[in-house]
Amino acid sequence: MTEEVAVVGKRKVEDRVYKQSDALDNLCNLQRIFDYAAKSQGVFYTSLSQSATTAGTVSTGVLCMDLLFGGGHMPGRFTYFYGPSGSCKSTMLFHTIREATKKDIKVCFIDSEASTDPSYLEKLGIDLDKIKGRRNKKGWETKPTLLHHFPHHADGAFDWMFTVLDAMDDKIMLEDPKEGMRYFLVENGHQYSTNWKSITDGLKSKKIVEVEEATPQLFLLVDSLRMVTRATAEDLTNKQPALLAKALHRGFSMIKSLLGQKMVNLVATNHLTINPLDKYNKESEPGGEAVKYYPDVKTKLAVNRFKSRIITENHVSGDGYDRYSQGKAYIEKNKGGTSHREMEYRIWLDEQGEPGRGICPVYDAFQYLTCTNQLELVDEKKGTFKITLTGYDTDVLTYSEFKTWMLTREESKSLKEACLAQFKTGDAQEMYYQYNKTINIVDMKKKKAKEKANVLGQAAVVTEGEEDDDRHLEVNEEEVEL
Repeated sequence: MTEEVAVVGKRKVEDRVYKQSDALDNLCNLQRIFDYAAKSQGVFYTSLSQSATTAGTVSTGVLCMDLLFGGGHMPGRFTYFYGPSGSCKSTMLFHTIREATKKDIKVCFIDSEASTDPSYLEKLGIDLDKIKGRRNKKGWETKPTLLHHFPHHADGAFDWMFTVLDAMDDKIMLEDPKEGMRYFLVENGHQYSTNWKSITDGLKSKKIVEVEEATPQLFLLVDSLRMVTRATAEDLTNKQPALLAKALHRGFSMIKSLLGQKMVNLVATNHLTINPLDKYNKESEPGGEAVKYYPDVKTKLAVNRFKSRIITENHVSGDGYDRYSQGKAYIEKNKGGTSHREMEYRIWLDEQGEPGRGICPVYDAFQYLTCTNQLELVDEKKGTFKITLTGYDTDVLTYSEFKTWMLTREESKSLKEACLAQFKTGDAQEMYYQYNKTINIVDMKKKKAKEKANVLGQAAVVTEGEEDDDRHLEVNEEEVEL
């Protein structure tokens, strides 16, 4: 009797075993539950595509920073720069303004420091006449691409950003089986589902508009996060550090999810302060833990500002000098590529006695070509090299000749565009990763050779006055063999 039940039971189990996904479809139709929950809560689902994300990426304006970031500012991300005074944090934002406005993307610049120099922006290549707009008594005659805003305090700045983001249209991307990835702007408040019938109905009613690519709708730039809070502004005696941490945590939690939903980028800077009374943690970031956890890309900038480290070079015209300082960017967190990598950059302080051009484009191009193996070293002692980038093959150059070529030759103007095109195809990142593999192998070999040389050097040392001590030499020979 027992055996018959076991056989029957075994037979029933074999007949009734399903894959879990099939069982869910048969019993409860899990996808229908998702769709119902999304419709009732106003949630939408969208597609994921690396090619679409790469196509919608906006350059930081610095090629080396694009390499570190994985291509530039990816849509819907929060990028965060911090470092000491003079490390070009604000200049990084200004370069972003230039690149975003080139693509006709609106930029809202929240200038809490109120120290932006318009002439410096023009020096960096930003045409203020084209982007500042024109206003008459009735309203905007020409709508501005760049909005400049002075916040009274951190709470007000985040409330303003939340109001803007909450009122903006959603931006979604869906994969069409025939046409590939397609991108849509959905009117704020319009109820829709992520199926083609709903999208088609929205297109007919003009509640949904199809757009060309996945570029961000808006850039929010904050310089810097070290702002006063509402409580401090109302009572100047209330200067507790925890107030700013609370304000930033509240603000980031309000807007972080909206950045991806609206495809809006937030780029912010922060100062690195020194705590002289702290024995172990002398450097700190104002704002508490929020500035560590919320950013998608977090980069530390550092620069050596000692007078002895200022670099002086001849101007390309042969008349006067250019002065530079050397900086280094270290990426601590990156959701679009690898982290814990560093890259050098050069700050153009002044040009023939006048203000310089921010991040030096010559050194930036030189670093990019080096880190992507598109410079061929000809003579290491003389420091000569050749450009091997397709379409830009050059004769043997020194760095000063390369600087002259970059700043005076017509064909060099399209060099940056050719480099940016490599990010779109993914070639730039692939070459950069291959370069890092080579560098790691070379560094490891040099390290091992150095360690071996140190051991041999220590073993061969003969102390003064012991040259004829045979016992001493024998001991050292044994150490060499070991």
